[in-house]
Amino acid sequence: MEGQESRSNQHTSDIAQIRDEVTEVQGSLQSILTSRQLGPSVPQASPHLSDTCEILLTGLPGDVDLSEEEVLGRVFTAMGLKHYHKFVAHTRPREPKNSRGTTPANTKAFVFALSSQSTRDHCVKSSFKLASIGVNTLFGVGDGTIRLRPLWPCEVFNLLNKAYEAAHKLNYAQPIVKNLTVFMRETLGAKLIPIQTERDLQSLKPRQK
Repeated sequence: MEGQESRSNQHTSDIAQIRDEVTEVQGSLQSILTSRQLGPSVPQASPHLSDTCEILLTGLPGDVDLSEEEVLGRVFTAMGLKHYHKFVAHTRPREPKNSRGTTPANTKAFVFALSSQSTRDHCVKSSFKLASIGVNTLFGVGDGTIRLRPLWPCEVFNLLNKAYEAAHKLNYAQPIVKNLTVFMRETLGAKLIPIQTERDLQSLKPRQK
C-alpha cells in the first residue's frame, strides 16, 4: 500500500509539472500568434541586423553567491515561468554602468540569451511581475528589484530612444519593437506605425488629449 501511495504521489507531481510546462508553452505560442496578427504590414528586418534574443538582467545584489543559472531559476519562478531555464541559450557577464547614478554600485548584472524571439518577448512581457518582488525576497539580501531589458542592435536601440522621446511629446503610447522594427502607436490598441528613420517620427501628428 505504501508503495502504491508513493507512486500515486509521484504521478501527481509529474502531472503538475507537465501542466506547468504546457502553460509556459501556451504563453510562448500566444506571443507568436500576437506577432503574426501584425500581418504583412510588418517590415522585414534589415539583413545586416541580427537579433541575438539577449536580455540584460540588472539589480542583482553583489552579495548574491549563486551561478547565473541559479539566479535565473529564481527569477523565472517569480515571474511564473518556472521551467523557462530550458530556453536559455547562454549567459555572459555585463558590468553595471553607473555614469548617471542610475545603477547602484553594489549590484551586479549579466546578459542571458533565450532560444527564440517569441520566448524573449514572452519573458520581457512577464517581467512586470518583478516590480513588486524585492531582491531580498528572492535572494535574502539587498534592496531594490530585478529588472530585465531586451538588448537590441545599436541602430534599433538608438531609434527606439528617439521614439520614446517622440511618444512623450506627441501624447502617444510607448513604442514597441517587433522583428527589429520600431513601431509607434497612438494608444495601446491602435494601429502600429512602422518607424524606419527619424524623419518618420517627425512626420507624425500629435494626438489630441
